[in-house]
Parts: sequence; structure tokens; C-alpha cells
Amino acid sequence: MEQTKVAHRFFREGDFPLLEDLLYEAIFQPEGADPLPRNIIKEPEQDYIMLLKQTSIK
Repeated sequence: MEQTKVAHRFFREGDFPLLEDLLYEAIFQPEGADPLPRNIIKEPEQDYIMLLKQTSIK
């Protein structure tokens, strides 16, 4: 079996806009329903991006 090399690194500030897009796109939204506002990911109960920033930037 061929091995795949994987590199790990800490998040960089420039990574977060893409992560915000990915997080929003990952939210289930039923077909035909009004789309949720993009700022839903910024609500305190949902603010995973801020949590990542606080715990992983070096």
C-alpha cells in the first residue's frame, strides 16, 4: 500500500475566510427553505471560527 505524506500546521489568519465559507456551506438547509443568513456562524452559540482563533493560532 502506498503511503501518503501529510503535513500539519497551525491555522494562519488568512485561513479563516475560507473556513467561514466552509462552515456556512456545511449547515443543512432544506431545499425550498429561505437560506439562513451568513452571519448565523457568528452567533455566540455557533462561533466556531472564534473558538479556533483563540485556541490554535501560533
